[in-house]
Amino acid sequence: MLVILFFSLADYADLIKIGKPKTFAFVLAMSAISFLSYILLSALLAIIFENLPERWLTAKYLLILYALVILLFLPLEICYEVSTVYLLIKKKSPPPVLLMLTDTSAMAWWLLGFQASVAYFMQVAITLWQRGREQALRTQDLRQKNLMLRLSLMQCQLEPYFLLSSLDGIGNLIRVADRSLATTALARLSDLLRYVLRSTDNETPSMTDEIGFAKAYLSLQELRYGQHLQVKWTLSDNEWCAVSCPPLLLHSLIEQALHCSVTSKQENHNLLLSLEQRASMVQCCITVALEAAIASPDMTQIDSVRERLAILYAGAASLDLLQDKERICITMLIPVTEFQDT
Repeated sequence: MLVILFFSLADYADLIKIGKPKTFAFVLAMSAISFLSYILLSALLAIIFENLPERWLTAKYLLILYALVILLFLPLEICYEVSTVYLLIKKKSPPPVLLMLTDTSAMAWWLLGFQASVAYFMQVAITLWQRGREQALRTQDLRQKNLMLRLSLMQCQLEPYFLLSSLDGIGNLIRVADRSLATTALARLSDLLRYVLRSTDNETPSMTDEIGFAKAYLSLQELRYGQHLQVKWTLSDNEWCAVSCPPLLLHSLIEQALHCSVTSKQENHNLLLSLEQRASMVQCCITVALEAAIASPDMTQIDSVRERLAILYAGAASLDLLQDKERICITMLIPVTEFQDT
């Protein structure tokens, strides 16, 4: 339609220049009639390419289809153009088809062929762009589904690990014949399991809920280790109930810190946990005091948490573990996301 409009403007200006003025409406109508065949060609090509199988969108088949379009369309277009001139302008009957084809100049053949080629390759370009975009969207959707599946698998791996760790501590209380503490531990474990079950329903808890779970888990561990486990919390003044946190994320870091302390065969396990919001990021830092230098800790759990953060925050989060002779420091930075109470 844009081609018809600009063609009509140019033709109208030329008619005024040579002293044969016509109304613009007449010129526009004649141009529309002249280009009607190209409109039909474009519509037909759009339908063909919309339903063309993927295997046909190769250079070989596209060139074959192009040759067929030119061979079939050009003779029909010339007959249509000549007939339109004779019927609408000269008011005469058009000549025979063979005469119309042979009397058309080579320049006219080339110009009509060029216009048909533009119409054809525009449809090819649009089709390839649309198919490529659809393929990119399908690929992105599959990648997102794979990431979510991977995240679900990591979540499923985390929950039994938490349960086994807690039951191991309760089993130790039973072995040392402290039945009252074991009963208390089982009651606390029941509360913790309810939180874990809620997290399996794809509910994203608030940071307050996650902190409460972490404190309850540590109190369960305190029943196991007694006075040998000392935990100190440092929380900045912040509305943590308005900030969301992936379920069991803090627990993963605490479990790693406690594991580092236990595997180092220390008599006392001193943990310092701090949580603060810095601009648009939440920083969680867990420090484990060391009584003596130890070998590098097992990074399996840390790598698993890093992978989980990469899936959840697409590279916007970070997790670092630093170690010296006196301490191990685990620092996590995650973006602040608003908690949605469902």
